[in-house]
Amino acid sequence: MSFEERLTASVRGVEFLLNTVDGKGGRRAIPREYPKRESGWTEDNGAVLTNEQIVGKVVGKDYMTLLRNLLDALNQPGTCEMIHPWWGVRTVQVGEVSHRLDNEEDGVAYVTFTVWEAGTRLFPSAAIDTAATLGNAADAANGATEQSFLDSFLTGIDNMGPMVDTLLDDLDELTRGLPTLPDQFREWTDRLMRTKDSVGSLLAYPGELAREVTGIVEDIKGVVTDPIRALSVYDNVSRRWEGMRAELAITGGLSTGIISDASAGSAASGPTIDTATEQNAALANGEAFTKLITRSSATAAASAIASANFGSDRDFTADPAGSVTIGQSLTGDQVNNQLSRPVVMDGVIGADRNLLLTADDLEAMANQLAATLAELAMDAVEAGESSVWRSLRDLRLALLNDSRERGAQLPRRRQLTLATTTPAALLAWQQYGNTEYRDRLVSSNNLRDPAFITPSTRIDVIDEVANG
Repeated sequence: MSFEERLTASVRGVEFLLNTVDGKGGRRAIPREYPKRESGWTEDNGAVLTNEQIVGKVVGKDYMTLLRNLLDALNQPGTCEMIHPWWGVRTVQVGEVSHRLDNEEDGVAYVTFTVWEAGTRLFPSAAIDTAATLGNAADAANGATEQSFLDSFLTGIDNMGPMVDTLLDDLDELTRGLPTLPDQFREWTDRLMRTKDSVGSLLAYPGELAREVTGIVEDIKGVVTDPIRALSVYDNVSRRWEGMRAELAITGGLSTGIISDASAGSAASGPTIDTATEQNAALANGEAFTKLITRSSATAAASAIASANFGSDRDFTADPAGSVTIGQSLTGDQVNNQLSRPVVMDGVIGADRNLLLTADDLEAMANQLAATLAELAMDAVEAGESSVWRSLRDLRLALLNDSRERGAQLPRRRQLTLATTTPAALLAWQQYGNTEYRDRLVSSNNLRDPAFITPSTRIDVIDEVANG
């Protein structure tokens, strides 16, 4: 390794110039000495936890900005990744940090800090299971939503069946393009068909109808290869039903409610509601059903995030033969319709097959869902539904807490601006300390000419995180 290659190190992706490294290790030797004895012995009491004192500096006109960035990276909680000029990529725990500014040296700031090897815990740490808390909050929100629907839905009103059938058709349509697990998807489809066949009897029992609808919506997360994939379905369902879809289904304004006469060459909708009172009651039921859909979709999305695995075992496409790709039939020719080989980059869960899910992506998903839950909670307050408001409020707080805690297990995405034309292999060595990461940079950035990455090309770099 040349002298120039030993000048730069980085912590959490923040680079600095390295001056000195002073390391300690060895064994914890305890001498056993006794008074008035001519002999003794030394006890080996285990290994000394390896640690190093790092002295570095940042130089340049913007050295204060560089210093702040480095201090922010060093003061973040938990273990981190350090690219060491001598030892390569290491997972360390930062200890005490100090910095020095000197008026006699302009444009330079010195930083001294201690790093300890991360090691492995002998005993599990006491921590709150935020994923389980989020799942429980989602169940509580579903219960409050079902009770609210039961209290507001009126039985014995005509044209409620087409409204429920419309939702079931929408769910069937929106799940067709997802990579699914055959057995689970078949069970979910059978349940959907059974519900559609029993809509007439379910309308007489609003509580059973609410439980069946929320159950079908939430179970979508269990039929896909990764629960995160179900978020798009929940978002599309909410968007489709946030307007007048329930009212149009009740009054026959949708295409499914149009009655055509081929011999007469005419087509018209066929509403069966006669009186204004009955029509008002039907529209009120439609409004209650819309609330049930939007609330259950939001709570199911939070439950899907709680079910997603963000730990070290993150391979969500373990068996390609057990998946159904987009457009593939469950009953079709599975032999001649070969599945595309799954692309797994370091086993990180992705919202798309070829897209890594980073901590920034999870944070954006959680913030968007939290904003939706806040709007639904506000609507519940205006409607006087205090139990729904409290459950949605608790669900929102649990969602933000879970995304913050478990998001730390996912890698971070950052952007680079190159100063000169750089080969992908050299860039991989500079960022990861290993040229084997070249393929990751090429595929994640869709580089056409990896040998010549021009300064005008924006490069996204995904930092690794060591998970325990």
